[in-house]
Amino acid sequence: MSADESAELIAPGTGGSTGSEAHGSGAHRSGTQKVETVLFPERRSFWNPLILSSLMRKESQRFVSEWHEMLLGPLVTTGLFLMIFEVAAGNRVQLADSIPLLTFVSAGLISITIVHGAYMFPAASLIMKRMDGSISDDLMSPVLAGEFVAGHCIPNIASALVTGLVVGLVCWATTPLGPFSPVFLLIHVVVGATMVSAISLIVGLWADKWDKFAAVEGFFLWPLTFLSGAFYSLAQLPEMFATVLPYTPFFMLVDGIRFGTTGYSEAAPLLGPWGGTAILAALSAFLLVWGRALVRRGYKLKA
Repeated sequence: MSADESAELIAPGTGGSTGSEAHGSGAHRSGTQKVETVLFPERRSFWNPLILSSLMRKESQRFVSEWHEMLLGPLVTTGLFLMIFEVAAGNRVQLADSIPLLTFVSAGLISITIVHGAYMFPAASLIMKRMDGSISDDLMSPVLAGEFVAGHCIPNIASALVTGLVVGLVCWATTPLGPFSPVFLLIHVVVGATMVSAISLIVGLWADKWDKFAAVEGFFLWPLTFLSGAFYSLAQLPEMFATVLPYTPFFMLVDGIRFGTTGYSEAAPLLGPWGGTAILAALSAFLLVWGRALVRRGYKLKA
């Protein structure tokens, strides 16, 4: 067992009598003994479906109990954005390939909803568990580090898909929207939601207060999503930015959703929509492995 996999605690115990004590006064003296506690010990080499499903069911209850907040919030936000763009321009403004403005913007609204939905629960769950002390239930359970990561991320990915679907139906009812490529759209959304959920898990391990949790979303996720072509075309940017932006992860996320719903893509010529999805998948795998390593070490889990 490696050093980073265990922590030594000094616990009171009843040590045996030493030789000198046996031949001396014979009095019993209590000593101390070292007790090893391991965070997420690898007791088995395979995942237990029962343990994983129990953890997923526990985490999914957060979404079920707060479904009105997770659904009504994005719906109101999407409705307000659509109303603003309709009043300001409507379908009178045509973008590249004669795509109406509302259709172009709708893909950005779906992307924003998925990013917000995928970020919410893993980080919030971990912060809340550490604050109320219920994280000890996870630390003492036989769950593996990989099961811990999957149990927190999979329900969150599902909730992001549900909110994205609801917002997509609203956009579809009000604008001429696809889906243009349903299979690609489903794969791309799952990969993108997985990436953001992995980010949320790492943030939840790192953040020890709600201010840090909100700061990452307010100063990192929201700006990156808005600045990654959610509401504008690359043709409106200076050449330097238009050349660099297609190689950024959040642009790939937004552009892939736009391609799946409208058939229009501004992806880098060397990558294309599927290439962007592949890069997001690789980045998601890296973030998940990183998150698992942090959980395996018990990083800030007992803070």
